This record gives sequence, C-alpha cells and structure tokens, in this order.
Amino acid sequence: MNRFLLLIRSALSRALQTWRGKIGLGVIVLATLAIVAFLNPIRESEAPRVSTELVAHDQQISIPKVAGGSSSMNPLPNTLGGYAVSDKARELARWTPVKNGNDPGQLLVDVTTVRLWRKVERYASFQYIPKPHTMDENRDKTILYELILDAFKCSEGVAQKIKLTVYYEDGTQQLYYPWGYEAPWELVSPDTALSREMKFVCALPLGSESPTSE
Repeated sequence: MNRFLLLIRSALSRALQTWRGKIGLGVIVLATLAIVAFLNPIRESEAPRVSTELVAHDQQISIPKVAGGSSSMNPLPNTLGGYAVSDKARELARWTPVKNGNDPGQLLVDVTTVRLWRKVERYASFQYIPKPHTMDENRDKTILYELILDAFKCSEGVAQKIKLTVYYEDGTQQLYYPWGYEAPWELVSPDTALSREMKFVCALPLGSESPTSE
C-alpha cells in the first residue's frame, strides 16, 4: 500500500513539472468535485431561504407589539429625568390640532418643530393623546400621551415613522421605533393618520432649512 502511494506521489510530482500536467490535474479535480456534488445534492430544507414577504408598515398611530412584553424589554427609569418634556417647553410649543378621522384620540402637531432638510425632507413632532385609560400592553401601563417624530417627502408622497415615545401616568416613558431603527421611506396610504399628518405638514410654507416663520 505504501509503495502504491509512493508511485502516485511520484507521478503527481512529474505531472506538476509540466504545464500540460498541471492542466490535466486541474481537470481531474474539477470533475471529481462535480461528481461529488451530483451524488450529494443540498437538501431543500438545508438551503438558505430568502424571504420575499413584504413587511407591513403600520401607518396609523400604534405602539409596536413586543413579543414577551415587559419581561423582554429593558427596565424603565423611575422618572423621566432628562428625557422629560418640561411644562415650559410644552407651553411654548404651538400645538395645533390635526384631524384624525374617526380616531377617538387627539392628534396635534407642534408647528415650531417642522424642519426642512435637504430641500425635500420635512420633519415634524406630533403629540397623540389617546382616549382615557388606554393601556400600553407591552408595559401594562396607562398612557398619558405619546410624542411622535415623522418625516415626509411631499413631492414623492412618501414618509418615515422615525420614533415614538410613550409617556405613562406614573411618570415613566418608553421609546419605540415603529418601523425599526433605520426606518424606510414608504409610500403613504390614503385615509391613514400618516396621510393626514403629511397633508398638514406639506401645506406649511417653510423657508430654506429653517422652521416655520411667525
């Protein structure tokens, strides 16, 4: 057996010394790999699958459902601390009602926060006050109000839901990313809260890269 291996090794050594031998060995290796692949196909269940299912981006005002609820989320701070919206700031905000269809809650926009960016993107802060005793099922807490940051490209009819912060009656708060950390631009559907936000914000006259004027 050892003599047979020595003969094969000697033959391979001589073959590698010529370019024809190298090509021949390459062909043999490729043919061997092809035979092995043919005899051992990848099972369908083991093949990587690419999901073609479209992600549904909710365009109403809703809190994303978190699997596992509060047990799978980071602990809440005891107080809002530096993240709180002060009473003074709330007084200075120009909260203007936005019609929100048959939703029993109140939707308002702070027109002082509307910004024009890159000449086509408009960013604005909204406040949503749900009907009394509305609960955040993830935290099992009663909601006081929600602050929403959304963006719009008026000429293209698309929007981003960037973040939503829920403020609870006990003084704590929870930050959510309704469309994920890197929210995509999505075509706005008619008769949604997002479409009503966009209609209001896009109608505001704005200066270049500046907030609305008085």
